[in-house]
Amino acid sequence: MASQLFVDQISNAAGTGPVTLPNGWSSTLASSSNLVQNLGLLTSVSSNAMTVSLVQNDGASAPTSTAPVVVAFRNTTLASSGFSVLSATSTTSLTIPSSATLGLASGVNQYFYVYAINSSGSLVLGVSAFVFDEGVLQSTTAISSSATSSTVLYSASTLTSVPIRLIGRIGVNEATAGTWLTNAAQITTHPFLNTATSGIQQVGLTVTRSGTATWTTNRAVGIQYCQQGGSWRLRFNFDGGFSGSAESTSTITVTMTGVTFNAGYSGSNSLGGQSACAGFGGTATQFCRANENANTLSTFLTSSFSLVGNGLAISGDVELASKPTIAEF
Repeated sequence: MASQLFVDQISNAAGTGPVTLPNGWSSTLASSSNLVQNLGLLTSVSSNAMTVSLVQNDGASAPTSTAPVVVAFRNTTLASSGFSVLSATSTTSLTIPSSATLGLASGVNQYFYVYAINSSGSLVLGVSAFVFDEGVLQSTTAISSSATSSTVLYSASTLTSVPIRLIGRIGVNEATAGTWLTNAAQITTHPFLNTATSGIQQVGLTVTRSGTATWTTNRAVGIQYCQQGGSWRLRFNFDGGFSGSAESTSTITVTMTGVTFNAGYSGSNSLGGQSACAGFGGTATQFCRANENANTLSTFLTSSFSLVGNGLAISGDVELASKPTIAEF
């Protein structure tokens, strides 16, 4: 009776061709556009710099001609659905120099990402704190001590309109961003869930207020997201209420990271069944603003009667100077 074996993505060291299987089984692999084979990553720190190296899947050995790291890339022509398969057969690495922060913050658990890049038929590495679209061609900037943007893809030299693959995620926490003294706390290779910069992530807000009445925050939540052009925005909502001593004036401040310009946001409130703010009547007034470069949003609320026993809710969407600094792992 003839035997059959169904094989899902298996190959020889070169990534294609016949494969010898146990007990004489054999198969032939047609290369796949999502092929990533024998891939590992290794990091090291020295002289306040971090080096990211492409290694075999044991996490330690450099690629060789008989045991290469194999990665498939989209076509260099956007109108073509073809793809190419490149192999790294020797040491392949990229050093992030001292003072290059990649846009990361000090003393926070954060990720940066490792990319394989097709540089005119050679497999080279790139790094960024941003998650880029692998379906289009990307351009890179030569890495240096001034590599401090969280939305730039850095490589050893400047490359224009090249295919890339996201192959790894590195978790770090440096006491001083750009001073690479502590080696990676986490290394993950393809595939993994991309929770980061091109997507949406929830962040917390700190709400404080002035005055004699007691303010209780019921909800304070923000969603950070990055627009296609690379600018960061924060969509937020908070609400709460007043209790305790009678008071008719209050300033409530919501603290976050890096508001870049005066940006209005919407507000509504419930003041003893009366109305205030834009079209809500004349018994109370509310002034809402984002203070330029002050890292805060604030609302100034006045009323002809006590605020105690009443509530306030504010929501909006503002541009940020950079990615909000939050722990990612």
